[in-house]
Amino acid sequence: MSWEEKRVFVRTAIDVKDVKERKSVSDVQKRSNTLMFSLKGTEGRKKVCKEMILNTTGLKKWWVLNAVTAETQRPEKTQKGAQPSDGLAFVKEFLDRLPKMLSHNCRKDSNKMCLEPLFQSFADIYREYLKVCDSEGKPKMSRTVFVAGVKVGNISLFMPRKDQCDLCCEYSQCNVAEDVYHQHRERKESAQREKSRDKEMYPFPSRTILLCVDVQRVLLAPAL
Repeated sequence: MSWEEKRVFVRTAIDVKDVKERKSVSDVQKRSNTLMFSLKGTEGRKKVCKEMILNTTGLKKWWVLNAVTAETQRPEKTQKGAQPSDGLAFVKEFLDRLPKMLSHNCRKDSNKMCLEPLFQSFADIYREYLKVCDSEGKPKMSRTVFVAGVKVGNISLFMPRKDQCDLCCEYSQCNVAEDVYHQHRERKESAQREKSRDKEMYPFPSRTILLCVDVQRVLLAPAL
């Protein structure tokens, strides 16, 4: 027989059972199970001694014990990366609650949503997520899973630099009042709506070119 066949034979001939009764406390350190040896005959299985199994197979005692105990002590396999579905669903729900906005100048090349400047890093967002989980009794996902959910949702933490005018940059440095910044945002969103409305007015959008000019950025010709 090959080694694998001998291993299979040994496992079928030996039953591993827990110790039913211990005579003293010292027996706990000696062994944790009992080995029952048997061989299959014409009238069924018959109990035999350990020496008969060793002489029949020609194997050493340590090899037989290792073949049996290695199978019983092997840890159960768990599905790696398995995550509770309700926890993943709440990550998506939490991200949907955060205020977001489309890129102002990059919408043609990207549909990535930018978070409003309420957080400085992903660590800040994750800490807020943990607080919400505690308050609502939701299961907490690891930071790796949370950041993966942010990427799947096509969400960006930082707004592109060319999307930020001077007033937006000053607001990020806390140099502009909150009401002034919100008025600025409202005017910008109003301009975007007007642009979309003008594009829909023409029957052939693919042939229409709409030019938008920032009058405040126009350079005046020098006086001659």
